[in-house]
Amino acid sequence: MLACDFFIVVTATFQRLYVFVLLDIGTRQIVHWNLTDHPGSEWTIQPFRNGLTLDGTYRFLVHDRDGIFAPAVDEALRSMSLEVLKTPVRAPQANAYGERFIGTVRRECPDWMIPLNERHLRSILAEWISS
Repeated sequence: MLACDFFIVVTATFQRLYVFVLLDIGTRQIVHWNLTDHPGSEWTIQPFRNGLTLDGTYRFLVHDRDGIFAPAVDEALRSMSLEVLKTPVRAPQANAYGERFIGTVRRECPDWMIPLNERHLRSILAEWISS
């Protein structure tokens, strides 16, 4: 089972960056992460293509009802043999693993350092995730 979510980080120049995280709930390991300044449906589908294996290890994916997860994203996920489970409206506890991970990332990274730009944030997250 997988959980995914986005969170926002604001840089020193007030650029808003969206960080995408795909998390394996069973092992609590990060399957894939990426960031962008403008997530569209095509961009949102690509991390799933990059992060998922072709052996069909995963059956379910939990995500919230954010507008970033457009119907095209859900269709692409279904074509990858994933059953999409959307959380109820205004119920972040329904994606508890994703929310907990995002809270941990925030407390340990962006709350202590202000990234200068996208490249700086990418290096901060890469170092934090690899440790």
